[in-house]
Amino acid sequence: MKKLLSFILICATIFSCATLTACKKVDVDIEKEWRIVAYDDGEGEVFEQKVCFDVTRNSKKIDEVWLRVTEMSNKVESVNLTLQRYSTDSTSGSIEITLQGTAYTTAITKQDYNRAKKELNGWIKVTKDAWQHNSSYVILICEGNITIDEIVFVDENGKRLTGEVEYADFVFENTDGDMKNKIYTASDISALTGVKYGTPLNLLNDQESFDKKEENK
Repeated sequence: MKKLLSFILICATIFSCATLTACKKVDVDIEKEWRIVAYDDGEGEVFEQKVCFDVTRNSKKIDEVWLRVTEMSNKVESVNLTLQRYSTDSTSGSIEITLQGTAYTTAITKQDYNRAKKELNGWIKVTKDAWQHNSSYVILICEGNITIDEIVFVDENGKRLTGEVEYADFVFENTDGDMKNKIYTASDISALTGVKYGTPLNLLNDQESFDKKEENK
């Protein structure tokens, strides 16, 4: 069986069946959030889902990256993330994404998530250590078990930057349970129907909420 057709949901997460006979209702706001479900890649490894962002820096360095997390699987204690520079090539007729430079690896822990819900309306600064990125192209890599509402890039002067999703290499599962993995353009994602878990485009549709992160819910 072809690898791309062999994706299956990893068992024992809150994103799958609650019992053997009944499945938990999917409670994702498909217009605002993206639930990154953990999928097996057909060879016993968890598939890495990637989103490529083109950030307008105006010659400034990207100093901070924040995520607004609305849910984490209760079966995991942390979720690993990677931030890195990327380049793309479509001269062959298909899109190829190449990772470049040094990867910044970090993790969101259940403690981070619970504290952020209480104190910052779910916002978590994922660049916990010193990090400055002097490229406009940032890729976010995650294996799943998390629901993200928004991502924000902040420059070295503390100013929120604008950006857009250029490509996303992810598993799209529709409401019928059909799954397909490929590298999608932003236009491809916009054209998807039967959306079940939201899409990566939702990560940049409520940037102003970052400015209210310290306001009480």
